[in-house]
Amino acid sequence: TIDPGLDGLLTPLGVNVANQVVMESPNNTQRLSLGGGRQMGPFRMATPVELPPHAVVTPERMNNEVSLTNGLPGLIYLWGSPITTDDAKMQEADVRLTELFSSSDDAWTIESRSHNLQRADIVAKDGSRLLLAALLEYSFPALSGAESGEEKGPDWKAEAGETQPGERTRMVLFGNGEMFKDQLLQGGGGGHMKLLLNSVDALTQGDDLVSIRSKEPVPRMMEGKISAGDKTFYRTFVIAGSPLLFLGFGVVSLLRRRQRRELWMSARKEAA
Repeated sequence: TIDPGLDGLLTPLGVNVANQVVMESPNNTQRLSLGGGRQMGPFRMATPVELPPHAVVTPERMNNEVSLTNGLPGLIYLWGSPITTDDAKMQEADVRLTELFSSSDDAWTIESRSHNLQRADIVAKDGSRLLLAALLEYSFPALSGAESGEEKGPDWKAEAGETQPGERTRMVLFGNGEMFKDQLLQGGGGGHMKLLLNSVDALTQGDDLVSIRSKEPVPRMMEGKISAGDKTFYRTFVIAGSPLLFLGFGVVSLLRRRQRRELWMSARKEAA
């Protein structure tokens, strides 16, 4: 694992990214279509990849009251870590935390390690809801003396406030960097790219552009694991459903016209 070196920044704020990996129930296992697959003439076929039981964030688990995550499709939280909080430190540093999205209630964690997953790692354990992304609002004085490692006195906040009174900033914190790699930005259903753009816009240009982008159509991911039979049914219904519906409507219309014509011919013969 790689230490991002954020402890010195996050610890005084009462927030941290645990050195663990978030896992979810195998019922949420998804298949991801990545580019770079087989070449068939001028067309490149996407390669479906079976994901291990990492967290899949559906729109229902996102905070729709925040423009950053409002209107986003699902996200794949691949090789991500949970965000931990210390309420006492957050209150002392005057940090305001807004949850952006979380895992399901069935999530658990394993220790982060460099080797491949073991069978014991993907066996479902007692789960809980984990914080995966948050928007932090805090004052720069909260970090006073943190980098130098000096002990802060009882009046550290007042002393720091004299140099930068009331100046606050915002930070978007994710426990996952894999979700912004090329494979997921291009093949993750569009949500990863929108989230990245929303984060940049929210921190640099305000929420106006984010609000416009959130009005785009949102693809909805299906919850849970879909069996092979269900996939075949949905695929067949989408491909053949509409033609069969129009064909059935045409047959019914033809039969009704034939019936009306026969009734008309019968009535004409009786009148003659």
